Amino acid sequence: MTNYTDGLRFSTTRLCREANSVHIFLYQDGFGTVNPLGDVKMRHKMVGVYFTIGNMHPALRAKADNNFLALLCFEKDLKKYGVDSIFKVLIDDMKVLETKGLRVIIDKCDVMVHGTIFALLGDNLGTHQMAGLVENFSTHQYFSRYCYTTLSDFRRTPLQDCEMRHQDTYEQDLLGCLNSGKPTRGVKTSTIFNDLQYFQLFELGMPPCLAHDLFLGCFNYDIMLVFRRFIRNKLVGEKYLQSRLNYLLKKFELNSKISLNLNKKCVTSKAIDVWHMIQIIPLLLLKLTRLHEDPAFKLIIMLKNITDIVTAPLISSRQVAMLKLEISHYLEIRSSLFMSPLRPKHHYLSHYHHLILQYGPLMQFSTLSGERKHSYFKTALRHAGNYKNVLKLCSERHQYLQAYLSADKQRFNEKIIYEGTMRTCEDLNKNEKQLMELFNCYGENFKYTDSGICLGTTIKVGYCLFMEHDEFEDLFYIIMIHGIILNDTTDDIFVYGDKISASYFTEMGIPVVQDHSTEDVNCVNLKDLPDITPLKLYRCQENTYLFNSHAIPRK
Repeated sequence: MTNYTDGLRFSTTRLCREANSVHIFLYQDGFGTVNPLGDVKMRHKMVGVYFTIGNMHPALRAKADNNFLALLCFEKDLKKYGVDSIFKVLIDDMKVLETKGLRVIIDKCDVMVHGTIFALLGDNLGTHQMAGLVENFSTHQYFSRYCYTTLSDFRRTPLQDCEMRHQDTYEQDLLGCLNSGKPTRGVKTSTIFNDLQYFQLFELGMPPCLAHDLFLGCFNYDIMLVFRRFIRNKLVGEKYLQSRLNYLLKKFELNSKISLNLNKKCVTSKAIDVWHMIQIIPLLLLKLTRLHEDPAFKLIIMLKNITDIVTAPLISSRQVAMLKLEISHYLEIRSSLFMSPLRPKHHYLSHYHHLILQYGPLMQFSTLSGERKHSYFKTALRHAGNYKNVLKLCSERHQYLQAYLSADKQRFNEKIIYEGTMRTCEDLNKNEKQLMELFNCYGENFKYTDSGICLGTTIKVGYCLFMEHDEFEDLFYIIMIHGIILNDTTDDIFVYGDKISASYFTEMGIPVVQDHSTEDVNCVNLKDLPDITPLKLYRCQENTYLFNSHAIPRK
């Protein structure tokens, strides 16, 4: 599975399968525009509603510039007038798009385009507000929007099977709520989103948010529990963890700053920072062999393995089965090792293997691009210095920016952007010419460079790319990049370099390069690679490891 179109949710939505249909990802979230400290922190707090087109390439959907503004309102107005009143005009437009459609010109031909909302994105609080569900996750019994488990049952038996929510059961709960005037099994009011013909919230219309569920919801707490246990048992020191963390973040060019404060309950950083921290955890603890006997060490490696799979852009059915088993073991060990009760986000995690089958890779529903969009409005207000009519100012400035981006025609560019020095065939030395002729990559239509950005991913000399597995998947092969080649005629991008074999170091949760495994120099087209996310080499204790930001593709 590489996209949401590979999930069961897409295959069961009739309108989405039709030609010339638009699939809309709608994102909503609240954000403050002034200093969050002091008595004015709620002033000018807004709710931003953005949308992106699911038909675009996943890398283009992840760009904040391709998140379009649908609605801006004050948070106090949303609470005062309700979701139905604020979103009525937007939903009416969606009804027109579903039924009558929109006539557009494509390649000088008039085409009637229909579409609907495919997914409602946001943090858990905002999503529950849109769906008319209870918004108290820590005390209310029916806290889950996916099933009917209760908080007490989950903490007592976290792996129990439970009844799933569907549109039919939602309507029964809503009827009970209207008759009693009280929330019924978590449902407290109706929602205008269910007025659409081809979109129903409780028919898998609300994908999970990895950032809020994992990096800000449970894993940031679990990491701190494990680190405190290690330090309490005198297996490692706090200063060592902090210095080693800073070193690895800098070495792998991860733009994050994390300050460990063991007096706090969780890692107090942004979601992207916690994700970066999880990526380097095996290398962070690599030299501390005395930790390996502690069961908490196994827990944190399982945390890394779970994160790698759920954040991967390409997931196989085998990996989904592995994820289900890994999550079950993780929750079991976590509840047995620590007195701290499991959090509601741990329950959301237990649904992830099922949700991947329904939605495809969950990372494509990440809300991080929406969070980046908030910063534009904050910057616009700060530079304008005008708070007379913030909604008008923000919306106008944003639309001016969108007009500029559309005129530039670079927002949907899928070609490589060069960062290094560009060379032609005349600039190559004798050995390079012979090598390029061997690969049939020599001529006036070819250009050569050392670094470039392809679909938001930086590729440069020294990085490695995954190629393929061996027959039994015990080993896999990577190519260590020596150079990048562009064919101007076909726009094909090639990389050439050494082909190296590597294997999985399961106990540490990181791949290790095989010694003396370098084979002949290879040249491959990026289109032929399943994943172009770079892997980075790391030498430690006479071994060479691979730093991977997510799971290696499996069959």
